[in-house]
Amino acid sequence: MKVAARSLEHHMRAVVQSIVDSYPKENTCAKTIAALVELRLGSSLSTDEIAYLTLHCARLSMPTPAQ
Repeated sequence: MKVAARSLEHHMRAVVQSIVDSYPKENTCAKTIAALVELRLGSSLSTDEIAYLTLHCARLSMPTPAQ
């Protein structure tokens, strides 16, 4: 069981790193949001949560298709 947990943790770190590498500007934005959350709520976000925010920032920064 411990081996499986370590393997999953390794893969999760790789996913987070891939998100950070793919979206550096959006990751900076997500870190700013995380800092604001910490100031407002007094609770810090995990690395996984910041990666999740990075994906949302990336989605919001994508150009919209011409209508």
